[in-house]
Amino acid sequence: MTGCCCRYASPAFRRPIIAVEYQGGVFNRQASHSSIGGLTRDYEKFTEASLAGWRLILVTAVTVENGAAIEWITRAWEDGMETMAKD
Repeated sequence: MTGCCCRYASPAFRRPIIAVEYQGGVFNRQASHSSIGGLTRDYEKFTEASLAGWRLILVTAVTVENGAAIEWITRAWEDGMETMAKD
């Protein structure tokens, strides 16, 4: 992930580790999220985060405004807590 501006560390303690990434430039043709290189870097970053144990939630202005983002974050937290209780 060379050149990545944001890195996810491995979780150091037991509880749901949730990363929320706001996809603000997704509708902007000039944004790095729109280029093949930018998408490739994002996919690599997201994959590395998932492999390190992160629950990754991707949100946009639409999902923040319509409440879906909060619902997803809440579900990720609750599911993580349930999973831990079973361990």
